Amino acid sequence: MTVRLLTALGNLPERTEIARVSVPTDQGWLTLLPRHCDCLVRLTPGLFSLFAAQEEVLASQGAFLTKQGPLVTISAQELLSGPLEELCQRYQALHQQSRQLEGANRELLGKLEMDFARRFRELGKS
Repeated sequence: MTVRLLTALGNLPERTEIARVSVPTDQGWLTLLPRHCDCLVRLTPGLFSLFAAQEEVLASQGAFLTKQGPLVTISAQELLSGPLEELCQRYQALHQQSRQLEGANRELLGKLEMDFARRFRELGKS
């Protein structure tokens, strides 16, 4: 199989002669082999593997995988690759940064809701 990796910042080099692809999904792990049927799958955040002569591990905060014949395309906002230990550290840092951003967004949304409710009450008093 050929694996094409697409990100928002650009494409990573295409991987060829991939024997299998193992990815995390909402339903558990999915392993794709060359003769499996075509599909579209939403990937959950985490590590996934491409197996050729040796295993290559990548990480994402969530992605989409499409398989069309011998071509597998993985589309993600950001993909990380590298040695497994370094990859785990970078992924955890990215995950922590994402959680902090979500917390800040929730806080801002709460303030907007409170301000809206306050203004709505003031409107009713007029």
